[in-house]
Amino acid sequence: MSQQDKATDDKPKSGSILDFQNAASYCQDQVKKYDFYSYHVGQAFPKNLQPYYYGIHALFLEALKSREISREQSVC
Repeated sequence: MSQQDKATDDKPKSGSILDFQNAASYCQDQVKKYDFYSYHVGQAFPKNLQPYYYGIHALFLEALKSREISREQSVC
């Protein structure tokens, strides 16, 4: 396998959540859907910081969802 083949294998495939643009878009959509006020605040952030803001808030939303789904008391 040549160096060229290895370099192209390292790139995430189109549509993959490993692709930064897809992941950022997913996080932004989740925040917009479940926490519109945070989404609105995020719109005031500079464009280069917005993906990170939405990523943090999407992670927080996932933590809140896990509390609702889990039956384990230690999670709640």
